[in-house]
Amino acid sequence: MPLAHTPASRSAGLATMLLALVQLFLTFHGDHDTYIEALLLAQAAATAAGAAKLLRDNSVESRFGVGFLVVLSCLGALVPAILGLPGQDRTWGVLPAAVFSLAIVVIALLVADLPRRVTERRSRSPYAS
Repeated sequence: MPLAHTPASRSAGLATMLLALVQLFLTFHGDHDTYIEALLLAQAAATAAGAAKLLRDNSVESRFGVGFLVVLSCLGALVPAILGLPGQDRTWGVLPAAVFSLAIVVIALLVADLPRRVTERRSRSPYAS
């Protein structure tokens, strides 16, 4: 069910779209194997689709989907830095740092918008006098 947009929800949608663009740039800019490029491209496409759904509907489902994809993006940026990709050394650069930072920003914006929605939902109770 679509919900009314707030500045935090619109900012979360725009930050998610920016995250998808950074992921797309990371896909084609880095020196990755083909299977890793395919995974990064699929992740960028899913993140862009989630951002479009969040900007259009701002539903609970879109917020949950974007939150899930953003957590995957955080893990996808941290695993190569901590463990390294298969057959490669540990790497940390500007683009993975940007992915990680944008993911944290999106999570913070989604969480910042949450308390207002819970309060708003309770105030619209049909049993309230």
